[in-house]
Amino acid sequence: MKKNKQTGKNSESKSGRTRRERFRVFKSLASFMRDERFAVALGVLFIAFSILLTLSFTSYLFTWKSDQSLLHVPFQKMISDDSIVVENWVGKLGAMLSNVFIRNWFGLASFSFVAIFGLIGFRLLKVRLLPLRKSVFMLMIITIWLSITLAYFFSDKLFYLGGAHGYFVCKWLNGLWGKVGTLAFIGVGAFVIVIYSFKNALASFKSWFAKLAALKKEDLTENDSGFAGDINNEDAETESEVKESTEELSEETQVEKEFVVHGEEIDLPVEITEQVIEKGSLFDDIELELQETESEELISDEEIDEEPMGDYDPTEDLKYYKKPGIDLLVELPPSKNEVSASELNSNKDRIVKTLLDYKIEISKISATIGPTVTLYEIVPAPGVRISKIKNLEDDIALSLAALGIRIIAPMPGKGTIGIEVPNSNPEIVSMRSVIKSAKFQESTFQLPVAIGKPLATKPLYSTWPKHPTCLLQAQRVRASRWV
Repeated sequence: MKKNKQTGKNSESKSGRTRRERFRVFKSLASFMRDERFAVALGVLFIAFSILLTLSFTSYLFTWKSDQSLLHVPFQKMISDDSIVVENWVGKLGAMLSNVFIRNWFGLASFSFVAIFGLIGFRLLKVRLLPLRKSVFMLMIITIWLSITLAYFFSDKLFYLGGAHGYFVCKWLNGLWGKVGTLAFIGVGAFVIVIYSFKNALASFKSWFAKLAALKKEDLTENDSGFAGDINNEDAETESEVKESTEELSEETQVEKEFVVHGEEIDLPVEITEQVIEKGSLFDDIELELQETESEELISDEEIDEEPMGDYDPTEDLKYYKKPGIDLLVELPPSKNEVSASELNSNKDRIVKTLLDYKIEISKISATIGPTVTLYEIVPAPGVRISKIKNLEDDIALSLAALGIRIIAPMPGKGTIGIEVPNSNPEIVSMRSVIKSAKFQESTFQLPVAIGKPLATKPLYSTWPKHPTCLLQAQRVRASRWV
């Protein structure tokens, strides 16, 4: 019992010592942080960091294209490798900070962090520029709102204006209530920010609305009075016109009565005056002046060819790019699906029988086995038309009980007709096996592309410059579906 009491006392004394030590550490740390020198040093550090952010953000607007490919390098290699050179004004640190703040976060709205760190630094130096808590809170709200606004208007053209935050939030809002709802949300957010940022904003808004209402009322009253005056003027004009018309009618009737009383026809003389204009008599006083146009000076071909431009190397901008490894592709086990001799003979017999049913004779037939299809090449007898064999595509497929066949008539570079028949057990051609071959790895193409394995079981390759239509189609799909 005594031993247990002693051990309990020892444990309590040890725990008390640890607590005292922790308390001393916290007390010393608190006294260190309360020191005026620490506050001054921290304030200067915050102000210097805000200046660094200003320079790096401003430089990012001009150098982001050249530095973008270098930012995928790991952080340790980016810092330690002297061969990596960036164009940002603040160096590698500025390039990484601006990429994180502007591209990955809030876009151009990240400039608000300059003001936030600057306010904190001046407050630590006991310089009160603005209320700290309210200013920091409103700047964060403005940062989020401005990021969404810039992404709404410029995400299709300039992604970095709104940043990744603005892009994804705007995309979510568009899916939630459409682009009209997002635009309304941006407008309401701007109204709320203005009201809470300025003291007299709400009163000024009220006065503006009151002035607009008063102007509308004045316009309505003026329109009503003008309309009434126009009606009175029109009534007076119509009365005078009626009087004049009645007087004219009375005079005409009197003249007609006079002519009727006499009952005679009177020929009124009509005088026709002709004005003869002699040619060239009107505009002889005006002289016509011709202005000579100055000819543009042309540079000779020799002067143009004096300083030819060098060839552009497109790989210079991506010299740190590394191709993805082949380990990303799944390695499939080699398939053992082989075409048996019985399958080849049965297909041959059915093809020959189907052709003989339509009185088409052949002199020779051969087979080339591929991973998924087998090509049967036939040599028709003399006098057999190729179109006659080509029209039997459905009949041959029916006799072979195949899903679909293809007739190549004639074979390019050969005097034969090809019939492709699907294998009953096709093989799986993996992309890894095609890329891993020596022919692809040792190819001299700058942009090689693996197509697959043809009938000869040797991989088939090509290069992208030979297929511009595929590139245009891929760009079209990317632009329409954001692939």
